[in-house]
Amino acid sequence: MAASQLASADVSVKDRRLTLQPLGGSAVHALRDFVRARGDNAAALTFSEEQTAEGAFVGVVEVQGVLEPVRLDEADAAETRKSAREQVAAKALAMWNVEAGATDKADSNSGDDSETDPRLGDEAKNLVLNLIDCPGHLDFNSEVTAALRNSDSAILVVDVVEGVTVQTKRVLAQAVTDGLKPMLILNKVDRLFLELQLKAPQSAKRILEVLHQVNSLLEEPVSLADGSAILASGYFGWGVSVPTLLRQFVDEEKADMPEDERAAAFQDLLRRLRKVEGHRLTDSPILARGVVRHLTRLHKAASTQDVDTLGTIFGSEARALLAANVEDARADNMWKKVFRACMRKDLPAAEALLEMILLHGVAPEEGQRRRLRSLTGLSKVAAAPSTSKEWAAQQIAAARRDGPALVYFTKFVPLPGSGSKPKLAALGRVFSGTLRRGDNVRLLLSEEEGGGWRDIKIKGQHFVTGPTTVRDVQEASVGDVVLVSGVTSDFIKTATLVPANWAPLEATEPHVDMFVPLAFAVSPMVSAAVRPARPSDFQKLQTALKTLARIDPRVMVKFDEETKETSVFAAGELHLEVSIQSLRELAGIEIRDEPPRVTFRETIEAKAGQELVASGIPDLSQAGPGSLGKSANKLNRFWFHAVPLSDDLVAALEGSDAADAAQLRQLDDMLASQGWNSRDARRVWAIGSGDGNSNVGCNILVDATFGSSDLSPVRDSVVQAFQQVISAGPICGERVRGVGFFLTEATIHQDPPHRSPVQVVPACVRAMKASMLAAGSPDSALKMLEPKFNVTIEWSGDMLDGAVYDIIGQRDGIVVDVSENVLEADVPATKSFGMAAEMQHSTKGQISPVLQVDGWMSVPGVVGTGSPSAQESAVEKLVASLRTERGLEGWVPTSQDLADKL
Repeated sequence: MAASQLASADVSVKDRRLTLQPLGGSAVHALRDFVRARGDNAAALTFSEEQTAEGAFVGVVEVQGVLEPVRLDEADAAETRKSAREQVAAKALAMWNVEAGATDKADSNSGDDSETDPRLGDEAKNLVLNLIDCPGHLDFNSEVTAALRNSDSAILVVDVVEGVTVQTKRVLAQAVTDGLKPMLILNKVDRLFLELQLKAPQSAKRILEVLHQVNSLLEEPVSLADGSAILASGYFGWGVSVPTLLRQFVDEEKADMPEDERAAAFQDLLRRLRKVEGHRLTDSPILARGVVRHLTRLHKAASTQDVDTLGTIFGSEARALLAANVEDARADNMWKKVFRACMRKDLPAAEALLEMILLHGVAPEEGQRRRLRSLTGLSKVAAAPSTSKEWAAQQIAAARRDGPALVYFTKFVPLPGSGSKPKLAALGRVFSGTLRRGDNVRLLLSEEEGGGWRDIKIKGQHFVTGPTTVRDVQEASVGDVVLVSGVTSDFIKTATLVPANWAPLEATEPHVDMFVPLAFAVSPMVSAAVRPARPSDFQKLQTALKTLARIDPRVMVKFDEETKETSVFAAGELHLEVSIQSLRELAGIEIRDEPPRVTFRETIEAKAGQELVASGIPDLSQAGPGSLGKSANKLNRFWFHAVPLSDDLVAALEGSDAADAAQLRQLDDMLASQGWNSRDARRVWAIGSGDGNSNVGCNILVDATFGSSDLSPVRDSVVQAFQQVISAGPICGERVRGVGFFLTEATIHQDPPHRSPVQVVPACVRAMKASMLAAGSPDSALKMLEPKFNVTIEWSGDMLDGAVYDIIGQRDGIVVDVSENVLEADVPATKSFGMAAEMQHSTKGQISPVLQVDGWMSVPGVVGTGSPSAQESAVEKLVASLRTERGLEGWVPTSQDLADKL
């Protein structure tokens, strides 16, 4: 399991903003604030405990000279003085609130779920909280990306022993970029006491070290002193904020002091702790003595079965349990079960988490304004919107329940309880308005799904209430994360919902993107062929594959018509393994899968001195006429040149600026940043990477003709041919990367029937493929690329196990950096399978490498055309294998084999 993971929290209070102060989490503190609110002297508030014959305690509380004393009945006697004080404070609050005409009850220990913590007030009863748990492994980054779109706050869970890992840094960077409000849970604190056997000062130092590590990655630091960072142990089920324990420490250490002096002492401790945090110090006697020492004492007493100490702290119930099971405790860890039950009761993690969210999470109104740029790409709201995106930004920033409906769907999920044939529902976030069952609405499709819109009716809405439960709801409003059923036939993965009467503000715009498309940090690079064990189950497999592709944003399914082979593509080896297991569960049949393999790319590599496409249309006057393609009727002719693109231009084409472009003309700014003049930029007809998304890509199609007739009638056909070529290149049918195709000359027939797509597309496909093959000689080389995995290894101690270096070398990896107990290496994707498991085995679990796709690297060797070389290189063996898999006959053709003769 990863050392950290990201959970996204979305906090809202209906109709009003929630403002709270950290008060320590007890009825005693709430009572003191109640007394202050009445205008009475809080120092006159006194508690006392009377001990019964059985050793239990009866609590008494009074405000001298103001209110009558309140005393618990002996039947309600508590096991400890602390519990007795809490119970009588809760009873007093309930009684005195009634006398004062208050409407809120405050019995925090009653166990009645309808009651709320007295310090939270009536707002907490109207709280709507959506908690989305995300995997931390980078292979599943798509789940994080989708969750961040739906959330306003982010809770980072970090192992306090392991500290901030590589995966933590990368996931946290996403949350910061998206503008979410951060909070922190320092988890596994119990390991400091039980596993590492640290004393309180050493444990406090480690806690502060990890806090500073996290804050070095944040724009808004989190703090133990203000409760935006809390301590927890998931294993023992406890969680607590530092102010809670410090308040308890002050009450116990300075019990004889007046209330106002204790309050001042408490605030002084918080101030001094904030100073330690602000100066990034790691020594804090306050944290060690006031917080960690208490936790250390609890865990040490439990691990040594110290019945008396635990009984004093937790009461007679814990004492009796431990005494009765002391022998079993030594045999089968019964003490852990007893300790877990006691800690969950005394320091419940759920209450600590909820308190942190209430105090530091942001409501939708604030959260959506913070995230406006990451949601829409716009940094401010236009007073008078002139585009649909500006209209959407206005609604998102306003976040009005009575505004026009605006919902963004991020993915499909199976409805819990829908059986072996899951019923899918669209998971979305309401950014504006209220969505009601039965509403007629308009669904805007993404460009990848054809664009345009569909008018639909909301048939069903559900709130997720647990891992396996949902609740039907009649309406969902701003901030709600909702499941909408009955829309599976309307879109595939993402869509935007608007009112039924909505119309685009751009009268001539064929497609509208209101939201920035989800930007995934991972791409499907690893695949495996799958087939049913019984041919009769083929249809069940196909149905399950379609479902899998919809519920996982980064899973891609591809069916090869020639080989009749179905492949599942995923982001990494682990992602692929989990996806195939999910496929088996969805299909309910036996499925056989082939060993994993990676995707490749075809490209042209420039030789020394060759001009690359970087800052505009290159001079092709000395490059010859280019490769010719004639239409079948011989009435249309097209000449193309293929030239490698510079690394900077490829990076820019794949970057966010290009990805946000709804139309190619919006690429002008990006191309200008690369040195293109406006005339050359306007001649760009298309970009793409062969995956069907024409808004982002690493290849470019340019009209480089001068003096030719008007080519606009055939432009769409030429673009269609370009997309076909880059999706299946001429070497072995893999996608093309980093190539510019330049149309240098063209003649077209004047009559539309003679220049139809049927005539133009095949001619341009042959010419573009021929131009790429021609570019392989003599100035360039045809090359194959494979994904490059960046392997990050963290270790503790002085030296890294030598077996790690051996494994990297055996897999043709290259160590690129070693610093501060972190090693980074580049490893070919084809050699990466099983690498993580091998390292874990060789180092006895001490090393768990993190692998992430980090660009591309050349397969050794050059691809020749016409026939393979006498001594097959690694790349030629690869090409032969890929051509056989795809049913391509013979070797890579030459340019002359594809180009037409004049």
